[in-house]
Amino acid sequence: MKVLVTGATGSIGHEVCINLLRQGHSLKIVTRKAEEELHKYWLLPAEVITWKDPSNTPFPRGHLGDVDAVIHLSGESINQKW
Repeated sequence: MKVLVTGATGSIGHEVCINLLRQGHSLKIVTRKAEEELHKYWLLPAEVITWKDPSNTPFPRGHLGDVDAVIHLSGESINQKW
């Protein structure tokens, strides 16, 4: 299956992605980081979708047609003062 993951660069998302890859799935990840910056620390094989301003812009078109599942893990960190 091809799985799209938001929040993949977080600690939980990273572990989810590792497990998905081990099970033979392919990944698309959604990040706000520029692809050049992301590749400094993201070493897992994945198609990268950059969405710099999710609060004010729609999701980039054309990225969901080949996706079998979506795992949404992005949002505010639980390690913040609320």
